[in-house]
Amino acid sequence: FNVKGRNSSSRPQSAYPALRLYQNDDEALLRAKLSGVLVQDLELKIEAGVLSLKGERQIETGGNAAQDEKVQRQERFSGRFERRVELPFEVEVDKVEARFENGVLEIKLPRAVAAKPRTIQINAA
Repeated sequence: FNVKGRNSSSRPQSAYPALRLYQNDDEALLRAKLSGVLVQDLELKIEAGVLSLKGERQIETGGNAAQDEKVQRQERFSGRFERRVELPFEVEVDKVEARFENGVLEIKLPRAVAAKPRTIQINAA
């Protein structure tokens, strides 16, 4: 599968969020690790065979930090992101299910009936 991504950070990074796509004859399952992201900050679309995941990871504050304290080092990505995944087959868009739990987004993408593999009988002449 073809994946494209970008984020709003000015420094080079690996693609965020990390994705894993599984598939079988009936469906594909995409998992994205999104710890620190709130469900209301996510947007998911499917258009022309491409799944688009957009969102924003808010900057963490120190909680008890004084107003004048500044971050010395931050290794966790924050800001806007977008990932685009070219789907491996046509999906039944109306039956797609997405669930977000414990920082993991799981998207079930049922294969369209027309795209399911089928055995074709060969007749002897």
